[in-house]
Amino acid sequence: MNTLPQQLNALDILNIFIEEHRICSPLDFEADVSFILNFNTTISDWRCARDLMPWRPLSRFLNVEFNLTVSEQQWKAVLTPARKRTLRDVCELIAQHCTFTSVTPVQLLENSCLSASVFITLKKYLARRGVQVDELKPSTTIAPYLHTDFSAMIEQIGILARGNKVFEI
Repeated sequence: MNTLPQQLNALDILNIFIEEHRICSPLDFEADVSFILNFNTTISDWRCARDLMPWRPLSRFLNVEFNLTVSEQQWKAVLTPARKRTLRDVCELIAQHCTFTSVTPVQLLENSCLSASVFITLKKYLARRGVQVDELKPSTTIAPYLHTDFSAMIEQIGILARGNKVFEI
């Protein structure tokens, strides 16, 4: 598998948040399914639409989700005051610090196979998040993993897909 670090841009990050909102909001009765996220969405509106936690735990969560080491002071500067700061601020901060592996097809039996490369990369990212992947094979049913590790699965799939629709709900 040929992999190279790839810088995500602010639009990639926004698209990841939009896709997470589309998938997760119907499952949270306190989230606003109808809310449409964009760069001008205030942090306050984003937190209400997604039923997200206050800025400090949210910053820790985002560091884990995107494998970042952004300081609490840097997060506070973009997450507060919540009514004045926007999702653009968050996306730009993440984009400055976030790189993920660019997935390129592997060669299997003299054929190019992107699916195998995506599977291998996803398995690596899930393991990094603490998900037990030892028994995970391409033919494994995804439902048990979504039941026990929903957040990690959605986050890592969304990041690999760069926010493109990956599940129809």
